Amino acid sequence: MLLLPKFNKINTTQALDVFADTYTQCSGFKVNRDYYENNQVFGIYWQSRMIGGFVLGTGETLRTLEVFVGSEHRGGLYTHVKSSVPHTEMCCFWMDPSTRKKTWLNFFVWFCVAYALRQGKRIKIWRLEEKD
Repeated sequence: MLLLPKFNKINTTQALDVFADTYTQCSGFKVNRDYYENNQVFGIYWQSRMIGGFVLGTGETLRTLEVFVGSEHRGGLYTHVKSSVPHTEMCCFWMDPSTRKKTWLNFFVWFCVAYALRQGKRIKIWRLEEKD
């Protein structure tokens, strides 16, 4: 029997914990739990193990843009973004290092990203983080 990878929206506390812990290990960035809970978190699985994932955010916090604006401009940033057009932020992307070397799994991960972004809003804001 051929085991195919799976792509799911994460909706259990246990899976969210696995995603959050693995993302922190891969990137070195700790993300507040409420960010995950208030946005769409996706996991990519192979052989019952999470091998990648990402977040599509349309909530109150935009992690990507906050990196580039100081605290004094944060209010203006949100006023501008929310008044212009609907937005979707893709962030907290991670992929298991061994998956990166398996061409077909790597392709599947990026295919899942493209599929999920099709479901998002018109403007995409990207942030890909990777620890050296």
